[in-house]
Amino acid sequence: LYRLDGSPETESAAFADVENGSWYEKPVSWAKINGMVNGITETEFDPNTPVSREQMAAILYRYAAYKGYDFAADGDTVYADWADISEYAKEAVRCMTGNGIMQGYENHTFAPKNTATRAQAAAVFMRIAEMR
Repeated sequence: LYRLDGSPETESAAFADVENGSWYEKPVSWAKINGMVNGITETEFDPNTPVSREQMAAILYRYAAYKGYDFAADGDTVYADWADISEYAKEAVRCMTGNGIMQGYENHTFAPKNTATRAQAAAVFMRIAEMR
C-alpha cells in the first residue's frame, strides 16, 4: 500500500520493535501515521508475525478511508464463522468482501484468524490498485 501510494517520505512511527533503517521502517511508519495500523501495543508492531485475514481486511478498510474511497458495507455479508471475527474487523470484513476486494471460502467461511497467503495479498492489492 505504501508503494501504491508512491512511497512518500515519512517520519518515524516510534514502534520499538521496528528496526531503524530496515526495509519496512518507512512503510510501517507511514501506515501508522495515516491510521492504517495500530500495532499490538502502543510501542510494539510485531513485524515478524504473519498477518491474519481479518487484520488484512482492517488494514485495507483503513487504507480505503485514507484514500477517500466510498466503501460502504454492501449487503448483509455474514459467514458461518462470523462470531470468530474480532469486533474491530467486522465492518472491514463486511465492506471488503461486499465490495469484492476480499473473498470468503466455498464453505461459507471467512477464516478470520488464518494467515493471509501471498496469493490472497497479491489479489487484494491488485483489486485495490485497479480502483485508483
